[in-house]
Amino acid sequence: MFMTKAFHTSESGNVAVIFALALVPIMAMIGMAVDYSAASTGRFNLQNAVDGAVLAAAKEPDTSKRNAVGQAFMLSNLRTGSVTSTFVTNADGTVTGTASWAFPTNFGGFVGRSSVDLNASVTVDGLALPVSELNFTALSAQGWYWKKIDLIVLNAGATTETTLASYVYQPTSQTTSSGTLTASYNNGAGAMVAGALNKTITLQKDYQNLYLKMTVYDDGCAPGYVPAHNSSSSAFKCAVAGSSYLSNGVVKYEKTKTSMPVVYTTNPKDPASATSAHNLYVQDITGKVKANGKTAKTFTVNVGGVAKSVTMVMIPNGKTPSVFDILPCPSPAAGFVEQWEDTGWNGVGDPPGSWAVQDFTFSVKSNKCLENVNYDGSGAVTANGVASSANRKMFLTK
Repeated sequence: MFMTKAFHTSESGNVAVIFALALVPIMAMIGMAVDYSAASTGRFNLQNAVDGAVLAAAKEPDTSKRNAVGQAFMLSNLRTGSVTSTFVTNADGTVTGTASWAFPTNFGGFVGRSSVDLNASVTVDGLALPVSELNFTALSAQGWYWKKIDLIVLNAGATTETTLASYVYQPTSQTTSSGTLTASYNNGAGAMVAGALNKTITLQKDYQNLYLKMTVYDDGCAPGYVPAHNSSSSAFKCAVAGSSYLSNGVVKYEKTKTSMPVVYTTNPKDPASATSAHNLYVQDITGKVKANGKTAKTFTVNVGGVAKSVTMVMIPNGKTPSVFDILPCPSPAAGFVEQWEDTGWNGVGDPPGSWAVQDFTFSVKSNKCLENVNYDGSGAVTANGVASSANRKMFLTK
């Protein structure tokens, strides 16, 4: 009887049982805390790795290789194959990196979870990578005025500029505002040689300046030429100024050239660009600019044999554009469409009605983008409505 009572009144065994039963959730909670701490560190490391990887990917000039560059960076930093990542170049030139990691747990088995899903994403904007190789395509031109568009570079260490390409429009009919469009390119020895309307142009490393210039003569003829005596609205012709011709057996002379050149430029080092760069419309690659018929408009253009509708936005009045505005890198895959108006505007009120259709249309496709010690990306204007374009230094947005 005594032993039975002692057995019933003893609590030492119950305590052991209770403690054993409680130990499981206690250990699970401790394990979860340890796993949570480890996962927090893992998430921090994953985000840091994606941040570094997307910057490395963005600096790769070949956009087709950026995904591989980013993934290699991830593997070298985290040293695990359980992380999946992708690095995508967006239409507006930004680069987005995303990664996921099935992070292994040490104590998750207590609650049936052997891993925790970690995710990280980041976009790099403000890519300060100027173009190093581009394909320039003159698509069309029109109007009564003769005009020449030059692509001009100042190479590293040079004191004089080099014209890389020239595109000349010569009107042949004032009735239809049509004419011929020709192109010539620098042969490397300083001479301009005729070529196709589209050509890949490779730039020297660390060039100091790159811009476009349009020279216009309102008499419809090139420098040194005037409308010929036998020219008509439907068959417009030019002749050498002051040259002789016979008329009913009498020697006569063509008029003297009186038309003066009007120059429009995007040269950021030329103060004149602030009052003439607004003649240039560039494609809205952000989709954020609303076409209002004044500083932006919708235009159908044939690019690569495909008709596409694009929104064009004017370089802001009074602003001096940079190479990042007129030759963005990377460009959209189909090219970056631009249009140039050949008549002047003082920037007051709305543009003239003649600006409804611009007079020279071209596209630029950036093939390679490289870091350039002479460009940090600052100074680009906000033609495309991108907040970062006021200062294109590279930065990350989560």
